[in-house]
Amino acid sequence: MTDAGQDGLVSIIMATRNRPESLRRTLETIFRQSYNNFEIIVVDDGSEQDILLAKSFPNMKSIHQEHMGANMARNHGFTHSCGKFLFFCDDDVRLQNNFLEKMVQALRTNPDKAYTYCGFEIDGKVAGMEPFNSERLRKNNYISGISLIRRSRFPGFDPSIKRLQDWDLWLTMLENGFEGVLVPNVLFSTTRENKPNITDDSNPNGWTYKHAHMVVSRKHEKTNAAEALWTIASIYDLRSDLQKTFPEAKRGDYTRMIDWAYNVVTGKIFDDSKKDLTKHEDYFKKMRASNQRTRYETD
Repeated sequence: MTDAGQDGLVSIIMATRNRPESLRRTLETIFRQSYNNFEIIVVDDGSEQDILLAKSFPNMKSIHQEHMGANMARNHGFTHSCGKFLFFCDDDVRLQNNFLEKMVQALRTNPDKAYTYCGFEIDGKVAGMEPFNSERLRKNNYISGISLIRRSRFPGFDPSIKRLQDWDLWLTMLENGFEGVLVPNVLFSTTRENKPNITDDSNPNGWTYKHAHMVVSRKHEKTNAAEALWTIASIYDLRSDLQKTFPEAKRGDYTRMIDWAYNVVTGKIFDDSKKDLTKHEDYFKKMRASNQRTRYETD
């Protein structure tokens, strides 16, 4: 199946790092698609080996950047794309031959939807077959990033989010009034075993799932308390000294970091982050007092 012209063009944007064989296998499934009006933009996020793409896949744009992470790579690829539809494809999936055909058809059939997603198989188990439900989505992610997005609705990936990037994207779109629609078919397969990932998921020094869930959920709660915790988490992610001093924060326990933030904003500790923390001073005072009461009651 084809859909001639820019109106039906799918921009397939692939971020990759140090996985040439996995990338090659995924590309082979793309070139077997029944829908063939697409462009491919591969963004190499600072690989330390030659991925040798041009020799096997000449009709493709390849971009190299310094290692900046998956979201920066995806955003970089987006700036070089021109398709009406965007497909941010991981480099370790195997697409069914009718993947693009089914996904494009779903967006054409549902012009009010911003993106479409489908079921998939992960290590032999079927997942992702839940119809769109905004309340369910606000609690936990059930939609894979292997989805098709209307270019006009894409807000960009947040580079500060190191894990659960897809959930953050769907929540941002939901806040903008944009929803998705399920294609009730299993259209790709993947595995948790392929390492190393370009994302932070496989990095032993990276964000745990619990930490990522807290950061993303707090970001989108839009309350004063949530914004304060998001500020702490953002500072923590950039500071190796804080990561060493407060290792429990990586697991989502910010009790001691709240004490630290309180001491910074009240001038007991000098730190350059004071200008970012000061606007949350009232929250840190309340949380610190609550934490102290809890410690007293459990001693």
